[in-house]
Amino acid sequence: MSAAIARHNPMKYDGLGEPSLLGDWYREFDNLFEVLNCPEEIQVDQAAHYLKGKVGLWWNHNKAVIREAWKKRDEPFVSWRGFKDTLRGTFVPEHVTSKMRSEFDSFKMTEEMTIEDYHNRFMELAEYVSDLNYREEVLDLRFEKGLTTRIKKSLVAGEPSTVLEVYQRAGHAERIADMVKEEKKDKGEKRK
Repeated sequence: MSAAIARHNPMKYDGLGEPSLLGDWYREFDNLFEVLNCPEEIQVDQAAHYLKGKVGLWWNHNKAVIREAWKKRDEPFVSWRGFKDTLRGTFVPEHVTSKMRSEFDSFKMTEEMTIEDYHNRFMELAEYVSDLNYREEVLDLRFEKGLTTRIKKSLVAGEPSTVLEVYQRAGHAERIADMVKEEKKDKGEKRK
């Protein structure tokens, strides 16, 4: 498994820079684990090879304690999700987490944003509320609620069930709205 992961040349995480880099690192390994069908019990050890600097030192000094804490909870191994939450709790300051959660709670799409911009930022911010164990339906509704009124009006009938479905439908509605806008512009130029 180590060789298969290494062939993808995943990024290393050192705890420096923007807190969003940790989310980028997680998502890269989330994708690798899924694509490579990596067994859950070895995911943390596989990802830990790609920790460096102060984060690598932290893991080397604390992995035995962390593993023991999981065993005391009758867990056979440290889960990938638990490891991600522990890393975030250790290397993303609480004031940053609070700020991102607050932004998530009030985040809305603006008229200047594309649906893709909105979706990408929404998913980045959702990373900071993942430990709150929001049900998927809550995130789905939160995503739809933040769309612009123009996009909401353009969504076709039927209730979407996931963020992805809303995103895809909103993207389609946005493309149609852009085509209508372009047609109006073309008609206006022809009149002149």
